[in-house]
Parts: sequence; C-alpha cells; structure tokens
Amino acid sequence: SKSQQPKEMKLITSPALSEYASKLQDVTIGDRILSCTLDIFSCKRTNDEKKVAGKLNARQDEECKHLTELNDDKIHEQIKQRKRSSSVSSESDYITSTQRKRSKSNDYENDATTSTSPNALASKPPPTNASKPLPVKRSVTMTSLGDLSDPSVRRLHTDLILTLNATFSDYNFDSLRPQSFKQGEQKTCAETIVYINNQLRASFASTSPTNDVTINNYYDNSNVNIDSILSSLWLSAGEIIPLQDCEVYSYIPEVEGDPFSSDGVLWSFNYFMWNKVEKKILFFTCMAKSGDSYFNEIKNTLEHDDHRILRGEEETYSEADEYEGRDNSLEGGFSMDFD
Repeated sequence: SKSQQPKEMKLITSPALSEYASKLQDVTIGDRILSCTLDIFSCKRTNDEKKVAGKLNARQDEECKHLTELNDDKIHEQIKQRKRSSSVSSESDYITSTQRKRSKSNDYENDATTSTSPNALASKPPPTNASKPLPVKRSVTMTSLGDLSDPSVRRLHTDLILTLNATFSDYNFDSLRPQSFKQGEQKTCAETIVYINNQLRASFASTSPTNDVTINNYYDNSNVNIDSILSSLWLSAGEIIPLQDCEVYSYIPEVEGDPFSSDGVLWSFNYFMWNKVEKKILFFTCMAKSGDSYFNEIKNTLEHDDHRILRGEEETYSEADEYEGRDNSLEGGFSMDFD
C-alpha cells in the first residue's frame, strides 16, 4: 500500500557501482522503457529499524499463532471425519471381519498340508526386523521462508520488508506475510545472475523502434555493449557484498497496490541476494513499462512538484545530503563467472 515514509536502511555504494547501475535506468528500447535498479543495504539495524523490527516481530508472533490454530483446526476436522466414517461403516466392518475369519480358517486347513514341503519352505521370504522409517514431521509454523519460529527466519523476513520499504519509499510493505516471498528458482546466486543477464540481453536485442517515444537516456542498441555493462556492474557489486555466499529470494507482487503491478508495467522481476554473515542485502529490480504510461507518470510527477513550488513547499537538496551517512568502503575481493 502507498505510504510516505523516510528511507531507513543504510545504503552502501561506490562511484563505480552507481555509474554502471545508472546505465540501466530508464532506458528506451523501442516502444517501451526498461528500468533496472541495483541497491545494496546494510542489515545492521539502526534505532528506528529496531523499533520497526519490534512491531514486525509482534506480527510474526500472531502469524505463528494463526498457523498453529489452522493446524489444530485441521487435526480436529480429521478426527471428526474418522469418527463419522467409523460409525457409518461399523456394521459393514463387522460382516467383513466375520467373513475374513472364516476364510482364514479354511486357508489354515489347506496350508497345514503344504507348508512343510521343501518347495514351500524355500519360497517363504526370510524374516526381517527392519522397521519402516518414521515420517518427517513438518513444523506447523513452516512458511515459504522457513520455520517462522526460528529467529533467523524472522530476521530474514524483516530484512526483506525493510529493503522493500527503503527501495520504494512511497509504499509501505510492513503487512507482508512470509508467503509474499519465495526462494529463488535458481540454485545459486551465480545462476541467478546469469538468468538476470540473459533476460536483459534478450530485452536489448528485441527492439521494435517507433518515432513516438524518445528520452534523454535513449540507447541505440547497436552502440551499447550490454555485456560490458553487466560484467562491470556485478564486479562492482561484488566488491561490496560477497555474492557467492548469498541466499536468493524474490518478492511475489500483489495484484494491486505495489510498484510492480502499477499501470503500464508490462513485466517485471526482482531478486534479493541476502548475505547473512555480512549482514548485507543486494536488491535487483527490473521493470518494463509502456512508453506512454511512463511519460504520463513523469508528467504527473513534474506537475505535482510544480504545484508544491507554487505553494512554497520547495525543499532544498544537495548531493551531500544524498550520500550522508552512507558506507562507501569497499570490502574484500570478488571473483565469479557470470557468463
């Protein structure tokens, strides 16, 4: 849902990462606009984030209670069904049982004359004491992210929500349940990056030029080396967050009320790359929008800003404000093959 809120998570960047990420923002490809973002955040909680995490933890308690109640209701319903089935078939079971006893008595008389023969003894399977494996019991608080009673799963859920809130500050994702997220379809982070690269290569290759859509950041695909941009982008990101140690998750967009399902969005995908040890998270998003809807959105934004200025609500802004408090240090080395 839409909600004005300040960005709280600490953004970590570098000049190189900012440069290459900007090359994939608001790119005109034929009659559509391709907009990708790559942001890296620190998951070390600020005081404000701790307050939000506390509220989310209370909701997670409610979710665990809800899942437990659903499981209890399911068990009670199963017991009722068994009782009803037992009462209906009791008479039939009695008749069947009597018939089986008679059949076993006749079989015993027949077997008594043949069971001692050498062939009969040889055909009998050897006795075994092996017991059947016990079924694995699934926790009643299990979700798509893991067992919600596990503190590490709760932290992951909270980090994903805070990342969405920080990336899309006009929206509030605090009410999202764990089921709104899923583990990445690819097995590793490297495979996910290969998938992203392939999607972007295909998008840059499938142009349908028109004369109606133009933008300052227009790219003539024949002059864009998308492979070079992507390689430099991921290498710059890898200098900040060890990608080879990341777990991958995705947000499942709502039918309405979030940026991925807004008017004009043709398709989108997103990936969180969460490094539990480093307490960092990389969030990559990509949306393809129709050109008309994109420019209408820009027009509406500019008109809104003009009205604010006329009302004397103009805000001062400087580049120093944008980067204040950010951690620009680069950590460790990085080497992965994304081709």
